[in-house]
Amino acid sequence: MSTNAERVAKRRRRLRANGLCPVCGALSAPGRVHCALCAQKRYIEVDQRKARSLADGACWKCRKAKGHKTANGAAYECLRCWMNVVAAAWFGRGDDRRAGLDVLAWLWETQLGRCAYTGAILIPFVNASLDHKRPRCKGGGTEEGNLQWVTKDVNMLKGHLEHDDFVDLCRIVAERAA
Repeated sequence: MSTNAERVAKRRRRLRANGLCPVCGALSAPGRVHCALCAQKRYIEVDQRKARSLADGACWKCRKAKGHKTANGAAYECLRCWMNVVAAAWFGRGDDRRAGLDVLAWLWETQLGRCAYTGAILIPFVNASLDHKRPRCKGGGTEEGNLQWVTKDVNMLKGHLEHDDFVDLCRIVAERAA
C-alpha cells in the first residue's frame, strides 16, 4: 500500500509528463514545469522567504545558519547552501554532488577561505570562484587535486591556462613590471 506522499508524487510525475502543471493540473507554459499562476505564487513565496531571512540574518534556504549576503544583497545564504549550488553545477545531482560538496568544503577549509594564488579573502557570491588547475578543456577533471578556490578576477585572467603556465606568466609580468 502506498502512502499519500507517494501517490501525490506519482500524480505530479504523470502531470509533468503530459505537459501539465504538477500543482493544479493546468497547461504548463512551453518549456516550463508550472503554469504561469503557480509559477508566480512560487516566486512570491521565495521572495517572502528571502525577505524574512534578510530581516533575521539567517540562510533563506536552510533557515539554520547565519548567512552571507547574496551577490545582489537580496537575501542571506549560508556557506554550506552556497557550496551546494556550486557542487550541483560542477558535479551534477545525487551522490556525485554530495561527494563534491564534501570536497569543496574541505578545499575551503584547507585554503582558509583564501585565494590559492593571491591569498585574498574569498567572499561567497562576491569574489569566490572554483578553478581547475588543469582546465577541463585540456583533460582536467573535477577531482580534489585539480580544484582550488580563487577570486573571480584571477580565474578570469587564468582562463584556459594550466596552473604552471599561469604561474610562469605571472612571474614574467612581475619581473617586467619591476
